[in-house]
Amino acid sequence: MKIFDLIGTVPKVGSPLTVNDFEKLTKKASPYYQNENGKGKHYAVCPVCRNPIVIVNLYTDSSTIEGDSSPAPLHARHSQKTIVGIAEYDEAKYNECYLANPAVFSCTDRRMEGDVSNELLDLIINNAKIIRTMISSAIGLNVGDKLFESILNDFKSEQGHLYRFVNRYNLPYAIIYLMKNRSINYQYLKGEVGDKLKASINESFNKSIFISKNQIKRNDSSVSLNMFFTEHNRNKNTGEESLLMNVEKKEGSNSSIIFQHKIEFDTSLFINWINKDQRSSDIARKVFKK
Repeated sequence: MKIFDLIGTVPKVGSPLTVNDFEKLTKKASPYYQNENGKGKHYAVCPVCRNPIVIVNLYTDSSTIEGDSSPAPLHARHSQKTIVGIAEYDEAKYNECYLANPAVFSCTDRRMEGDVSNELLDLIINNAKIIRTMISSAIGLNVGDKLFESILNDFKSEQGHLYRFVNRYNLPYAIIYLMKNRSINYQYLKGEVGDKLKASINESFNKSIFISKNQIKRNDSSVSLNMFFTEHNRNKNTGEESLLMNVEKKEGSNSSIIFQHKIEFDTSLFINWINKDQRSSDIARKVFKK
């Protein structure tokens, strides 16, 4: 996992796990920094289950990836024991924690209607603009109104809020994973991913589909450019997750993949963006409602 929390933090949303953020927030003080058998150890709290977590490779590359001699990147792992000064280990909460036991995207493991599913729906409704912006950035398209509505309708029809793999940290990525095969004709390209997609379109089509002022256009109604998502993967050592974006050329009954892009999850971005937006609103209210 690439996120951590401090003792007693409210709200329990976590912070991105980087060396700078960890040092700044913990102030490099005990109990987050401890010495054990002459070696420095680093700890924090899981933002979901509030169990202790171990910070791996904060300053060194001593921990390696299983089956590989290369060093593992900075990440956090749950400690299945009590860490003095940090938190007591609660096995029941650990077993229910979706950061400790994240599910690979699957439509078979479902949760009951309740607080978690209701929170997910509230997050979508109250932060649709942020979700739309994150999706647009990830897929290289300035997602239009109709496409965004279709994406949300796909999530709704699949009852995505009831799937165990969906949580507050991966919500924007889960939403696009559950998107059906959708046309991206007439969408506007953006960013580095959009530039790469543009190059693939130019190589794959003979003017039946073309780019004009960064917009995907077509001269032939029998030809379409579609997008769908597959191959959710999770590194069991680091918790890093990704999925595969596929762009498909459809011509009558024939289809072929012309572009693929691996989307790496930033599991702290969504919640931190929400928090920043809320802080901005709080500042504005403070200034103008004196």
